[in-house]
Amino acid sequence: AFSLSDAQTLRVAMARQVARARVDQLRSSVEFGVDTATGKPGAGGGNPLLDPWRANAFDLSWELYFGSKAYISAAYFYKDLRSYIFTQTRDGYDFTDLLEGWVPPPGMTVPVQTTGTMSAPFNGGGGTLQGIELTASLPLDLVFGQALQGFGVVASASFNDSNITILAPENASSVGNAPISLPGLSDRVYNFTTYYERNGFEIRVNNRRRSDFIGEIGNFDGARTLRYVVGENITDAQVSYTFGEGTAFKGLSLLLQASNLGDEAYSTYAGSKDRPLEYIKWGRTLLLGASYKF
Repeated sequence: AFSLSDAQTLRVAMARQVARARVDQLRSSVEFGVDTATGKPGAGGGNPLLDPWRANAFDLSWELYFGSKAYISAAYFYKDLRSYIFTQTRDGYDFTDLLEGWVPPPGMTVPVQTTGTMSAPFNGGGGTLQGIELTASLPLDLVFGQALQGFGVVASASFNDSNITILAPENASSVGNAPISLPGLSDRVYNFTTYYERNGFEIRVNNRRRSDFIGEIGNFDGARTLRYVVGENITDAQVSYTFGEGTAFKGLSLLLQASNLGDEAYSTYAGSKDRPLEYIKWGRTLLLGASYKF
């Protein structure tokens, strides 16, 4: 971190990142069978021989502070993903060991082949992920004077780009057979918060938005599956009051939270939005609470 002046800071970070594969991907069990019409074996399951995820990361950020509460920042991030784990269907897999105890069913006349297809997690090539993040926090009294003391805004925006594509054969019915983008990644993510903090009151309204992305969710069998998820637009609010010194309720705080004020739905689709899979409305959630410090 470099102090360019009393109000400006430049931060640089470089990292070599390693992460273990998911436990379910490392399982050793497989489901094995032979096509009695062709004699070709096939299997699907886990892969205990997986190498970990590996990536080289670089981050650069600039921050400018105004007084003790306001700041703006801009950051650039770059990640070189050297290894990516995803399910692949590979032909030419050697099934000699599994075939040793396999007995052909009665009536099978074709010879059994020793190689076939295996569908399992494998290490594949990675790619690059990069983007920028813009953030600002501004108490409004710095601009409009004491008339707006206690009011403020916090805003952030992220813009992401990646050339990483993967194939997901086990999810072809929901994401298609063509290469797909990195699961979990939205091209654009926004957050905007307005607040009021003064005389024991704290009021916040937050809106967060993200563009469509490929989500990894649990299906009816409990297994993870990929689906296109419609980008969200969620608004939440919170109001609280803390009794201060000199009051009979000193130390008491009251809180009211409201989630998903717009009653936004959760929607998924298969490949394109004219093929909807799910449309779920969870409704709004209200939470009333109290805490006491002594």
